[in-house]
Amino acid sequence: MRLVELSVTNFRSLGDVQGIPIRKQTILTGHNDCGKTAALDAIAFLLGECSVVDSDISDFAMGEPARAALPSNEVEERRTVIVEGRFALSPTEEKALDAGPTLRMRRRHVEGEGSCLEWRTAVPQNPTLRNIPALKVAELRALASELEISLREDQTNVKASWVEVLEEHAAGTEMVTDWVVAPESVAAALPQLLYFKGDAAESPEAVVRSILTAKLREYTLREETRQKITDLEEEFSSLLKDDVVRLQKLVEERCTLDAFTVDPSVQCRRSTVFP
Repeated sequence: MRLVELSVTNFRSLGDVQGIPIRKQTILTGHNDCGKTAALDAIAFLLGECSVVDSDISDFAMGEPARAALPSNEVEERRTVIVEGRFALSPTEEKALDAGPTLRMRRRHVEGEGSCLEWRTAVPQNPTLRNIPALKVAELRALASELEISLREDQTNVKASWVEVLEEHAAGTEMVTDWVVAPESVAAALPQLLYFKGDAAESPEAVVRSILTAKLREYTLREETRQKITDLEEEFSSLLKDDVVRLQKLVEERCTLDAFTVDPSVQCRRSTVFP
């Protein structure tokens, strides 16, 4: 997943900045206090690398949708920071996330409430059907009763069954495109932000090491990699069990100790060594 466009609303000096293109090489220029650092921090907020506090909310918003996020004289509204990104997906990501070649995501911080990550996707027009797994069992039963939906004969009266029948019903209803809370699978696919500042206190070697460590973490989280690691752990554990049998016999022959048992297990942990 690669960020290709950024929009920022109500964040520090960025009142309403829309459609900033992000390329493989993108240069931000401008005088001091014009918003360069704010733009980088907005990206960090979008990707979940930093948080936003109420004092970060802009007082310079102009026009819609920025003005709509500021308090109104007639209706007291909570001010909101919105950082939206358009992301390009690889074919593998398209399949995994059941999405198209591009994806829109945003992170919102509502004054006094906190932040949440959302994505724009096809959802049921009925808002009550948009986040079924988050409902409690009692809420699921009440919703099913309201919609006159019941469990099938082969289903047990548990949460998973109610979620299944309600999601099947939701899939057959009228759909719209809207912003909803992003599922964990989408949040996990966000790219990682790494700062490489020329005037940073860290040495270039330390920054390079952190980048490579982050990539290694990404590789170890892949499903196919985890399976290989699991296979190695099981293989080493099996080999050690053979050694344990020989060790037990040796102890019984040479030592006057009671019988003992050992059940070895191996767990591979990431350790990074870069010259």
